[in-house]
Amino acid sequence: MQATKFVAIIGLVTLAWLAPSHARQPIEKTQNICAEAVRKAERKNAIPTHLLSAISLTESGRWNAEKQANIAWPWTVTSGGEGQFFKSKAEALAEVEFLRTDGVTNIDVGCMQINLFHHGHAFETVEDAFDPAANAAYGAGYLKKMHAKTNNWLAAAGAYHSTTPGPSAKYRDKVARFWNIQRGLPTPQIETASAPPSKPTSTPAAKRLAANIDYSRTFELNNAFRARRGILQAAEQKADKVSQRALLRQHQIDSWRKSQTKGLDLVHLANMRRAELAQRRKKEFVGFGNKNKKARFAIRRRQQLNDWRAKRIVPFPIPAAPTTPTAQSN
Repeated sequence: MQATKFVAIIGLVTLAWLAPSHARQPIEKTQNICAEAVRKAERKNAIPTHLLSAISLTESGRWNAEKQANIAWPWTVTSGGEGQFFKSKAEALAEVEFLRTDGVTNIDVGCMQINLFHHGHAFETVEDAFDPAANAAYGAGYLKKMHAKTNNWLAAAGAYHSTTPGPSAKYRDKVARFWNIQRGLPTPQIETASAPPSKPTSTPAAKRLAANIDYSRTFELNNAFRARRGILQAAEQKADKVSQRALLRQHQIDSWRKSQTKGLDLVHLANMRRAELAQRRKKEFVGFGNKNKKARFAIRRRQQLNDWRAKRIVPFPIPAAPTTPTAQSN
């Protein structure tokens, strides 16, 4: 029930931001929104100059061909892959709504890519989480918490992304590269910014000897290769399904963009989405037709209860049960 309410809130927020004044925001102004918000948050929280900016570029940076530089983008949404950059706040909010209706909860938003599942409680609404000032302020506060634990700003930057050593170190090195660029310092030519590049080792040709063929080992490797190929094929099929859902969402957003000139608002798009979900639920319900009656009844009852919860506004008072007259003795 809480998840249903949260999705409904997201929908209302999205519809509230569908006015053309919010849907069409000049790109040239958007380019500086994150940078300004991050600079203010850096100064207010006494964070080393350009460090929070480097993190924002790592999180939501997109390449600007005109400026030949990466720019942190405020309307960035990420869910289990590379971030998607939207032209306006309204479109980014719509994407979050589509993801949540698909059951996705691991979603990062805004300049600092705040995760709604772990940190969404810090904001009143999803719209507030996208606000560049609020987003940057929360990111700065979280970075300071990590610095209090690590007592090192670069280590804190790594912990901003993950406390697991491997991912943390890789992320820290990316931040260090952006930080060096921001400060006008030379950057290393390899991924890691904390160690010099190592020289490749080589074996003289005279010392390279042919080894006897190990047929048992070859057989094991071939089997492992076949098994891995099967796993990769299954992963590709799953990726195709994800791509199809992404294309569907893109089609929905494109329909909304066209509707700005045709008088069609996102209410119609939301209705389309609800109809699609209803059709999907119907198919899932029909798929259980061959199971026992008890299971079908439980599914139908749960669906009815969910529909009632979604449609309920104010509960009707339950009338008092009529009193039964007592039987009179003869």
